Amino acid sequence: MKLDPLNPARYLEHIGLAHLCMGEWQEAAAACEKAMELNPDIFRAATILASAYAHLGRIEKAEAALQAFQARLGTMHAGRPYYWPFKDRRVDGSFFEGLIKAGAPNRSLDRMHVSKEDQLTRDDLMAVFYPSTTTGFTGSAYGGSFFSQEIAKDGTVTLRPSGLGELDTGRSWLEGDTVCFQFQKAFSGMAYCSTIFRNPRGTPEAKNEYVGFNDVGWIRFSRIQAQ
Repeated sequence: MKLDPLNPARYLEHIGLAHLCMGEWQEAAAACEKAMELNPDIFRAATILASAYAHLGRIEKAEAALQAFQARLGTMHAGRPYYWPFKDRRVDGSFFEGLIKAGAPNRSLDRMHVSKEDQLTRDDLMAVFYPSTTTGFTGSAYGGSFFSQEIAKDGTVTLRPSGLGELDTGRSWLEGDTVCFQFQKAFSGMAYCSTIFRNPRGTPEAKNEYVGFNDVGWIRFSRIQAQ
């Protein structure tokens, strides 16, 4: 704040989030109220405010704060857990409990809990991916879609998006305990690496036995068969 005193709303948003994580609803609300007074475009502050208000029993204000967020980014975005990666599940639970009280649709709060114990190591990744055919759903800053993907033993990849999406090809490799991809078309040819977890609640039918996170978004998938 001393280095950049001209951006106080952004700091107040994070201060509000810190208070929310400690269950200090009144302090969280006060910080985010001030943030939004200074800059109404601080969308995340509105979401923090909605949860804090709900826990304080100020439901009408909670609903108004959530609607302010939704008016700018849409109904589904406020409760997308991808934007709120809390490590403490107690905090995670209380935050989203507040959003539900404020009127966030339950379908946007379908969260997948994974932990360090669920993470795939390099040997696990080798067994799961090389070779393999996987299918699932990817969500990213570029939009989300269903897909199927074939990976050969040498790392050659064929990506088949659902619908009218064009087939794409590329390569895959391992870096430590992450799996990396680079396609001809997807993400403008940018390489990216994913940390992969087993989903304790995943099923083949839901295509979510595994979940992954990377710089461009997230992915959930199941393995169909080895090639």
